[in-house]
Amino acid sequence: MTFITYLEKGNWIIRVSGHGGKYTLEFTDDIWDSKTIKYYDSLDDLLQVLNQRFSEEELELIIKFESDSL
Repeated sequence: MTFITYLEKGNWIIRVSGHGGKYTLEFTDDIWDSKTIKYYDSLDDLLQVLNQRFSEEELELIIKFESDSL
């Protein structure tokens, strides 16, 4: 997986990674002492979740990463 960007929401830090059209989100609220990982099989699946919580401007790097890898 290639690191794309970090997103922040409240106390949460979210690391976004992707490779070959698949994506992972790693969530933590304790500076990476523990984390939860979620996997997504497509950009559409990932953006469906993230669009509910983040602005298009905050997601720009994720969208650009996908378009660069086509």
